[in-house]
Amino acid sequence: MRCVQVDLICASPYLTPWRNATLWGRLTWGVANGAAKGWTIEKWLQAYEENRPPLVVSDGFPKEAVPVPALYQAELPHKGKKPKTLPWAAWLELCKNGAWPDVKEEEVPELNRTHVMIGRETGTVGEAALRTEKGWHPKDGILIVAMLSDDLSEDDFRSLVNYLCFEGWGYGLSYGYGAIDLNGIYPLDRPDAGHCVAALGHIHPTDDLPADGYWRWTGVPIRRRDNPALGNQGQLAFAPMLATGSSFPLGHDRASVGELRKPDTDSNSKYVHYGLAPTWPLMMSEVSDGQS
Repeated sequence: MRCVQVDLICASPYLTPWRNATLWGRLTWGVANGAAKGWTIEKWLQAYEENRPPLVVSDGFPKEAVPVPALYQAELPHKGKKPKTLPWAAWLELCKNGAWPDVKEEEVPELNRTHVMIGRETGTVGEAALRTEKGWHPKDGILIVAMLSDDLSEDDFRSLVNYLCFEGWGYGLSYGYGAIDLNGIYPLDRPDAGHCVAALGHIHPTDDLPADGYWRWTGVPIRRRDNPALGNQGQLAFAPMLATGSSFPLGHDRASVGELRKPDTDSNSKYVHYGLAPTWPLMMSEVSDGQS
C-alpha cells in the first residue's frame, strides 16, 4: 500500500471536493471516460482482492483549516476550549507529538462547511463552498489517497487527479469543481504497524445525492422515496467501490478497507456512506521532501 498527499490550489473562492461520495463519483466518471489508460469501469470495480478498490480517496479539506475530529478532541487532554480546526502546521505538530499545540485563539480558523449542492434529476453540481464564519475562503486543499493496487501507475493516477480538477462530472460533464489546479502529489511514508496514516473513519449524510449518475457506480444509498425500487434503506449493503470500513487494516478495532457493511438501521440518519477521513491525526508519517 502506498499513500500520497495531493495538494490542490483553489483558484476560485470555492473548494468543493469535500464530499467523499462526490470524489468517488468523479473518479469513476474519469475511469469510464478513459482518463486512466487501460482501465475500464468493470476492471476498476473488480481490480483488487476482497472487492477493494484500486485506491481510497479521503475527503478534501482546506490546508488553512484542518478539521479535528470530535473523538480526538474528547480523548486528548487540553487546557481550556479545544479548537475544532487547526492551521496546517499546528495540525502536523499535533500528529507528530500527540499533544495539543500552543495555538492562539485568534489563529484558529472558524470553518463553516457548506455541502455540495447536486441536482437530483441531472446529477450536476451547483455552487458550494468551504468558508469561515468570518468570510474567509480557503486557497489550498489537501487530499490523502491510499493506493491499494500496484496496477494503477503514477501516470494514470495523475491523469485521474487532473480529470478530477479540470473536467466536469456527471451528465454531459458540464459542471466541474470551479477553478482548482493540481499543485503536486507527494509520497507519504507507509505507516508502521499499529499506526494509521489518515483516519479511523466517519460517516456522512448523503441526502443531497442524485438518484442516478455516479450513484450507480459508487453504491452510495439514497432515500427510499427517491427510488422506491431500492427497497428498505437499512437493508442495502454497499458496492465494492466504497471503502466502507474506512480504517487501514493495521490492527485497529474497525472494519478493514473495502469491507462491505450495512448502514446503522438504529441511526437517525439511515442514508449514510462510510468514507476515509483525513482528519484523524494519529501518528501520521512525515511527508517526504521529494515530489513524485
